[in-house]
Amino acid sequence: MLQPADDLRRFAYLFNRHPDLSGADLNDYEHYRKALEAKRREALDVLFARPDAWEQLGAVAARAEAPTQVGWTLSTYDPIDALDTMLEWLASDSTALQETAATWVRSHLAVDGPADLRRALERGDVASEALRRFVLNVPTESRFWEILREFPAAEDLFWSEAHFEVVPHEDLTRAIDLLLERARAWSAIAIASHGIFNPTADQKKHLPSATLVLSVLRAAITQDPGRAGMSQMTDHDVGTLLDYLAAADVPVADLASLEFGYLRLLQHNREPRALNRALASDPALFVDLVQRTFLGTNEPQRQSKSADPLTEHAWWVLRGWHGFPGRQEDGTLDQAAMQAWVKQARLQLSDLDRADIGDELIGQTFAHAPVDADGIWPPVPVRDLIESIGSRNLENGAITGRLNSRGVTWRGVYDGGSQERTLAEQYKQWSLGVQVHWPRTARILRAIAESYERDAVREDERAQLDQDLD
Repeated sequence: MLQPADDLRRFAYLFNRHPDLSGADLNDYEHYRKALEAKRREALDVLFARPDAWEQLGAVAARAEAPTQVGWTLSTYDPIDALDTMLEWLASDSTALQETAATWVRSHLAVDGPADLRRALERGDVASEALRRFVLNVPTESRFWEILREFPAAEDLFWSEAHFEVVPHEDLTRAIDLLLERARAWSAIAIASHGIFNPTADQKKHLPSATLVLSVLRAAITQDPGRAGMSQMTDHDVGTLLDYLAAADVPVADLASLEFGYLRLLQHNREPRALNRALASDPALFVDLVQRTFLGTNEPQRQSKSADPLTEHAWWVLRGWHGFPGRQEDGTLDQAAMQAWVKQARLQLSDLDRADIGDELIGQTFAHAPVDADGIWPPVPVRDLIESIGSRNLENGAITGRLNSRGVTWRGVYDGGSQERTLAEQYKQWSLGVQVHWPRTARILRAIAESYERDAVREDERAQLDQDLD
């Protein structure tokens, strides 16, 4: 009774995200969708029965919570030709009108095809704001690319700046090639990942080659991701492509190189499996990372941290390696491989004046070696190396690595150091079990036990203080 008959902005609520419709239950999606579409079309029927229809629709779009829904509904409304008005709205200073028109372009062209793309491009220069925004909202499908080829300026704008997320599988390889030509490897990563992820049997025929995916990932490392815009899915996209390459039996060295480059992006979501395998089997790679990260004993201080841009990255790789020399695919230890690896690494590090830090870092890798068949850590091959090498730096590294490998812990507010006392007791028992044949290893285990005992006392004191404060 109270709705204003002459003010058609009363229809704006229909273009909110989830408008309340009488008689339509939001939980019944299909019924609600059909009812909402019918209401919106009825609103357009009323609007376009008036001589000032476009002015009224603009007012509705400006008032609506989701003006993109105005554009989508308009794109499916057959009786009117909206191209001229949409170009005007694209040039408008109103964000609501721009969003409405941009959505209309994407949806209308996707449904009706490229005819209106040609009509728009024949009307002016893409230097105009309206046509520029029009081109940047053209769907990423090859049927539109042929039209764009007839207008070089528009084609260059599209491939240089248009947003890419999804491309039809049959167009995927061509799109990747064209994006790489414009130095847009990060955009190529997004569409390649979407195309590769869980394809149907028919779509598999159109997947990009491993060689092309390698080119994309290599190119992206050298390009600024800001141009394409990093999204919450970027790490997932890169991980998907790396897994695709691994399944395609790409050489481990190529995968390891890429995992090195993307380590910081993927460090919380994907283990660098190929890089870890390379580190476990190639001491020269380990030595190179140590050389980049740490100064030699007699080497002068570097003038600038930026002298070698890989210094910090190499440090993160060493810090994130939770493997050990001689590690096999199944996590077991190859004793001969470990001995050869350690021997070569120590010789090379000594020649580079990094024997002390090298031994410490090698010792830290032992922390991740498995428990031996006798139920004691470290396993016998590691114990033998510790005894034969006799390096305090290596032993201190094993202690540090093992303590750090524990990670984050949880406990009750008043639990105190019970966890640490349990661990201390375990390491004491291990020390007793090896002290006859491996005395230096026994000393390492006692040192770890003593560290946990000190931690237990500290946690007891903290718990007592919390009780006193409460």
